[in-house]
Amino acid sequence: MAGRLVTIMLALLGCAMSLKVQLELDSNLPAAVGPRVAELVAQTGAQLVTSNADVVWSCGNTSYSHLVSADIEKLGPEGYTVRAFLHQSPQLVVAAGRAPTPLPYDRHYAQVAGRGDAYACYAALQMAGFAFLHPLTPIVPESLNVSAIANTSSSPRWPLRGFHIHTQHPLELTDLLTGFDLTANGTVLETWEAMQPDMALLAEWCLANLQNRYGSGISPNPKSGSSLIEWLPLWARDWGSFALGPIRQGRLLNLTKVVRGFGLHAGADAAIALQQQHAFALVNSTSDLSLAPASIASRMQWLAEAGFDFLSTENGFSEFTHPECSLMLDWINITAQQAAANQMTAYIKVHISSGQVCPNYTDPMSGGPINFNYLPIFADDRMGVMPHTVQYYNYEDPANTYGNVNFTSMFDFLFYALETNRSVVYHPETAYWINYDSSVPLFLPIYAYGRVSDLRFIKAHEQRVNKTMAGQMDFDSGWEWGYWLQDVITARSAWDVCGPADGCASDQDALAKALTPVVQPFGSAAEDLRQLLLRFIKDQRELLIFGNYSGAVLPTDDTGYVKLNGQAYMQGWDPYSEIPAIVDPIDSVQPVKLGFDAIWMGEEPDYWTKVCR
Repeated sequence: MAGRLVTIMLALLGCAMSLKVQLELDSNLPAAVGPRVAELVAQTGAQLVTSNADVVWSCGNTSYSHLVSADIEKLGPEGYTVRAFLHQSPQLVVAAGRAPTPLPYDRHYAQVAGRGDAYACYAALQMAGFAFLHPLTPIVPESLNVSAIANTSSSPRWPLRGFHIHTQHPLELTDLLTGFDLTANGTVLETWEAMQPDMALLAEWCLANLQNRYGSGISPNPKSGSSLIEWLPLWARDWGSFALGPIRQGRLLNLTKVVRGFGLHAGADAAIALQQQHAFALVNSTSDLSLAPASIASRMQWLAEAGFDFLSTENGFSEFTHPECSLMLDWINITAQQAAANQMTAYIKVHISSGQVCPNYTDPMSGGPINFNYLPIFADDRMGVMPHTVQYYNYEDPANTYGNVNFTSMFDFLFYALETNRSVVYHPETAYWINYDSSVPLFLPIYAYGRVSDLRFIKAHEQRVNKTMAGQMDFDSGWEWGYWLQDVITARSAWDVCGPADGCASDQDALAKALTPVVQPFGSAAEDLRQLLLRFIKDQRELLIFGNYSGAVLPTDDTGYVKLNGQAYMQGWDPYSEIPAIVDPIDSVQPVKLGFDAIWMGEEPDYWTKVCR
């Protein structure tokens, strides 16, 4: 009996000592933000009260926001400020921000106008101990550390920031995002409705990491901004009436509403005529080309009715094949027109593959026949472009993949496009998947270095020419094996990356700074973890990209790394990757290696003296 009494007394004492928090939440916050903030604060053990609080926590335009009005006036669109008044009773936290600039096509602007306030509120939460690292597993502190909240203000450099969830791969949310129950051999393991809460977690993660999920304005004004989440709805003929039916469309509509509930925009990656991996193609048949305009119009309307705010699309039939160039350009223009008719912004991916040209179209950069992937530069100005690089390489690394030796040509295109009247969104990757980096469990924070390095390179060019791209949309292929780490760093860097004028003289300095939100939850071990990750990433670059583990002098020409880099031998071996590379090296989607047949036949007898350097 005495033991039970002690237990009850301790419990009552704990209740009496818990922090009392009074939340003052702007009614114009994105719909899901206020209730979620209250839920998170309560999960720390704090009592939510309406008076006699220890801490008053204000988010958005409230009776306390006048205290930061001078700070808010200095912010750009979507910027935020947090101020903590800790030497008073009750303590006061004021978080507020600026609204985003409406996009040229922004049907749901009223639902996302409070995004800057939401950024501020989540910034304060993270300073108080919350962390949003893995998209499906937010970290909740045991108690709110209000004393750790520091005064801060920030505005984004790039207005468009987001992630493309590549649902053509079997990822954590592929079934949910494509509107299907999770099944195995015909047995439903989890219903679509049961999975839906994961959508809110993903949207919250994007918001907390300062995303606005995929590019916005096609306008020449780069200050138009938006927060979005993009994925591929997918389509297959054998899905029958379900593929374009009301049940699936209703499920997608529910998902897009969840996204906007966190102040973000939702986008669909719907290819124009891509014929691979269950792509949701706007041209549903290439056997009768006269039907293409009506097909594009019909499917664009279906996506708009599913609540999608914007479209990103794909060029060609695949990465390596395409229709006649003038026909493709016609389809691109029709897609831009139909997107506008449905009040949706549109972008098209510009792939890194090589070996395809349009003989009748002159490349304005080189004067020769244009690379087919660059064809959209001649399209309707309302079609923005997304220059796309693959895998973990940065702008200058030796990258012998997709027929390239490096990716400098794609950055030449990006910088050329900046000089036009077209919106430009950089489209790199934090995971490639397929054989390249998923065949065995691989921890590859090397991706983070590439993304930070690229943004620093782009920022430096922008400062020289006084032009700014619209932003960045990262290609995301899941979060296993710690891939969330490079996603967090990539997301934060797309807000603004640390350059020389900001105190980061090198890419390594910028990466060290970008690691802060990743290591911060580890408390006293944070700095040790930061240094460990920096060393690990440096070693990965030396071994996987340059094939160097001994400090030897390396080749000065990027072609010198062919068959001599660690990535070529770490990645998976698969007929779908190996055979096309043998038939035509341009079709190789990953670095080529010295095969067993070449070793057996003695084609390169001195190979081991080259690789063991």
